[in-house]
Amino acid sequence: MTGVMPRLAEAEAGVQGLVEAHMETLLGVRFRARYVTTLAFGIAVQAASGVARDELQEMADAALRNWPLT
Repeated sequence: MTGVMPRLAEAEAGVQGLVEAHMETLLGVRFRARYVTTLAFGIAVQAASGVARDELQEMADAALRNWPLT
C-alpha cells in the first residue's frame, strides 16, 4: 500500500501537466463555440425581425471568411 500514494501523486501530476499543456487549445475551442452560438442567435433574432434572407446570408458569409479565429 505504501507504493500507491507516490504513484497516485505522479499520476495526478501527469494529468495536471496535460491540462496545463492543452489549456490554450481548450479555451480556444470554447471561444469558437461561443462565437458560432452568438452568430447563430444574432442571425435568428434578425430573421425574426424581418431581415431579408440575402442580408442574413451576407452576415454568415462574412463570419466564415474570418474563420478560423486566431
